Amino acid sequence: MAFVTRNGLPFDSRIPWWQAELMCWKHWREPEYGGGKVVVDPHECFLRAMRHLLTSDEWKISPWTELHVHDWTHENDIIVWGGASCEKTNTYGLMACVDWLVDPGRTITLLVSTTLQGLMKRTFESVVRYHSILKSRSDLNFEGKLAASAKAITQDGTDEVRPASGKSIKMGIWGVALKDGPVQDSVSKIRGAHADYVNYIYDELSQAPEAAMAPELHANLLTGAKFYRFAGLTNIDDFDDVAGRHSVPAGGWQSVDIESESWRTAGGRFVRRLDGLKSPAIVEPDGEKKYPHLLNRRQYDAIVRQNGGNPDAPAVWRQVRAWPPAVSSRPTPLTLAEAQQWGMTITPASATEPVRWLAKPTPAVGVDPGFGGDDCDVQVVWVGTLSDSRKAILFDAVRKVPIMGSKKDRTILDQIYEYCMPLFQTIAVRPEHVGFDDSGPQSVADYFARLWSPAVRRYSFGAKPSEKPVSHFDTRLCSDRYADQVTELVYLFREYGQYRQILQVPEVTLSQITRREVIRHGGRLKLLSKDDYRKATGLGSPNEMDSAAVALGVVRDSLGLAPGATEFSLNGPIESGYAGSTDAVFEDAARELNDMPALYI
Repeated sequence: MAFVTRNGLPFDSRIPWWQAELMCWKHWREPEYGGGKVVVDPHECFLRAMRHLLTSDEWKISPWTELHVHDWTHENDIIVWGGASCEKTNTYGLMACVDWLVDPGRTITLLVSTTLQGLMKRTFESVVRYHSILKSRSDLNFEGKLAASAKAITQDGTDEVRPASGKSIKMGIWGVALKDGPVQDSVSKIRGAHADYVNYIYDELSQAPEAAMAPELHANLLTGAKFYRFAGLTNIDDFDDVAGRHSVPAGGWQSVDIESESWRTAGGRFVRRLDGLKSPAIVEPDGEKKYPHLLNRRQYDAIVRQNGGNPDAPAVWRQVRAWPPAVSSRPTPLTLAEAQQWGMTITPASATEPVRWLAKPTPAVGVDPGFGGDDCDVQVVWVGTLSDSRKAILFDAVRKVPIMGSKKDRTILDQIYEYCMPLFQTIAVRPEHVGFDDSGPQSVADYFARLWSPAVRRYSFGAKPSEKPVSHFDTRLCSDRYADQVTELVYLFREYGQYRQILQVPEVTLSQITRREVIRHGGRLKLLSKDDYRKATGLGSPNEMDSAAVALGVVRDSLGLAPGATEFSLNGPIESGYAGSTDAVFEDAARELNDMPALYI
């Protein structure tokens, strides 16, 4: 048997050179292909092969196309932000098609979107089109047939099987719709998708239900796979939509801006962003003629005209710049832009630099029991005077009480109490500085009042708002401004925040606040219900926000720090309340709870 060398590897001389190139492209990481050390620039293998197999009319290659090919080849966890006409849908459809054709007997590719109708017009259309083109070439001998339902391409000679049937998904390229609903429903929809090579591509990720990114779903797909790839394609709407929440840079949103073209998340996911103003059809000489499929200057100008001639309009940011506008179109208690402007977010600097206090800060705690299948969340905040004389509230990381179903002799109330009390003793928090959401039928507050102290504070979210003034400067009564107590408490984020009195709110908490919509109810502000929140976002109950709002209520009501105030109207921070009352004890707790070298000067 004669051999030829391609990309530093021996191949049977009977294998066409382009087929050898595609095999190197798909398998370059694997030991028999050199384990990533032999094939140089494997993405170029794909480009060389496709330049041979497709005409320039069938597939026009631009610098952006090359980026898509590079990302698919070198990454296994990708989200692509792109505006109108950036070639992500077409190119990812081609790569999904060819990736399966290279090894159809061992590859499953799931093309997923919220609706099949939308999917069939986008990525799956590209897959079908390129499969038809490549299979029509008799000299290529590619296999596969379009299923009668027009929602799958499967191996020749196989029966059609739908993913929802509950059977194992056969090797092929499958179109799947994941609608809003429990994560388990989404997992079951694509269960059985097990092969050596599994690709999961979600088109229009910003509109996806949260279940599309559930760890259980990804774990199900990668189980037993030799190689698993996820790719999410999105016209980004908001930093807090599904695509945005799963694209957060490792250094936080402060570490990137509208000029950033790529970054990695803390978990290692690669995010590619294609800014329409940098389209090759705009920036290259004769770009419009060279790349007629990409956004050009005439199209950009038309989009601006459609938005009243305003190049800074939110729609222009989304359609062209592939960047969420700073101003949200949804009425919420707080926007992410406001939180960033007011110093509420965690930045790379704030995560490493200690917060400087003039004296030891006082702890306050909010507890959301989360009955009904949700977690019990505990939010610790530290309250005191900063070195610049501001009265401030520093948020700790939110804690989740691990409820153990195996503890038959310990009720949920027992387990919450046994988790919280060591924490309360460690930080030396006073009972009157601990608040509970007491809205549910099982009163955790009663339990703590009986076993610890009747001084703990209670908040009932559905109760009438208080008669307190909105803030130190806004003398309107909360009862005149808000429809219920939960809205009053959540709006404390805004009231304290605008006076720069809140530091380092956990990202998950901010996400919930900036997504919880508000309506006018009898002339007063009212948060939409949790059910409406779940339907609108695809997320679970906003427990982190609830525990944090209770903590702010404690700061206002027990510590006496009104939003905007420069002094405490009640007891304020009481250093003698600390167990042991020594620097060593406090600094140990500070390091454990805040991961900072010191909390005061």
